Amino acid sequence: MGRKIIFTLALLLVAWTASAQLRFEYDVDFEFFLDNGEFDKSDYKSSSTIIGARVVPMVGFSKTTEKERHLFMAGAELGREFADEEQGKAYLYDFDLFYNYQRHFRKSTFEMTVGAFPRDMSQGRWSSLFFSDRYLFYNPFMTGALFGWTRPKAHFEVGIDWTGKKSDTVHEQFITFSSGEGKITDWFSLGYLFYMMHRASSETVIGVSENYQLEPYARFDFGQMISWQELSFTAGWVQSAQRNRVGEDKYYLPYAANLAARVQNWGVYLDWQGWFGKSLMPLYNMTDASGETFATGLYYGDPYFQDPLYHKLSIGYAPKIGKGVSVFVCCTFHFGGAKHIGSEQLAGVRISLADLIGGEKWEWQK
Repeated sequence: MGRKIIFTLALLLVAWTASAQLRFEYDVDFEFFLDNGEFDKSDYKSSSTIIGARVVPMVGFSKTTEKERHLFMAGAELGREFADEEQGKAYLYDFDLFYNYQRHFRKSTFEMTVGAFPRDMSQGRWSSLFFSDRYLFYNPFMTGALFGWTRPKAHFEVGIDWTGKKSDTVHEQFITFSSGEGKITDWFSLGYLFYMMHRASSETVIGVSENYQLEPYARFDFGQMISWQELSFTAGWVQSAQRNRVGEDKYYLPYAANLAARVQNWGVYLDWQGWFGKSLMPLYNMTDASGETFATGLYYGDPYFQDPLYHKLSIGYAPKIGKGVSVFVCCTFHFGGAKHIGSEQLAGVRISLADLIGGEKWEWQK
């Protein structure tokens, strides 16, 4: 049934393109991901491995004028997690579609996207405090709306991602978010990240909880000065406000300084990131009105942020393969203060067919 729907949509899109002088758009994205986690020394995570692949074929059409563009895309998200008795032998799939509008002004571009659209259309520098690698693997699309403004040396965006529809067991849930960054000089920029998680009631469990995270930051990148891919330093401040409206109904106000440094050249990189202050996940092990812990229901980031002195070091290789193909391998070591609390080995491959064969792929404003 799903194949017939996609085939019918493809025929309709081709017919519309021919009759209305629209341009036919297409792409097929492939992704492979491996995350082997060894967390025997950790109180926050259990050792586990996920490995899987995903393919996302999409077709659509666009109409472009001198100052604006309309883009409609639709496709199927097909994935398989390997060697899992319950999930790996069945294909996991979803249907995605979105509309993208761009309006160009003299020195800026306004952009609007609504529907179910790729998560990397967001330009924010979201860290693993906001979204873990595993969450991103299982949730590559956002479902909601994204609005952005781009200038030659700055960008700003605001959006909403609806993540839970109210049912007997599922809570009504959504994220509102915003990010922005502007270049003061070629090597210095200022930016911010804002994220608000709203977790409301299910049909059987009454209660609302919230998680606000705000991080202003300053970023320095001296890579161009010495002809390296990157030599960057980032300093930020995370301020959070969280509460469970059932029970004590009080705000927790944790905070942390965020420091980061990255060196990369010839595809080889060394990346260090640290958060020092208070636990940024104070409700993680607390329970809602049903007795269920909040955990990943309220936090989409890595659970390591329960530690008030969390930092990690990554050593990796991400060579330039060519247009349309990107690969990486990485080993990450996690620390709570001076104690080593876990490590991960990660690898990934991403391929865009339209870029690979040199076609005119649709692109959103970057």
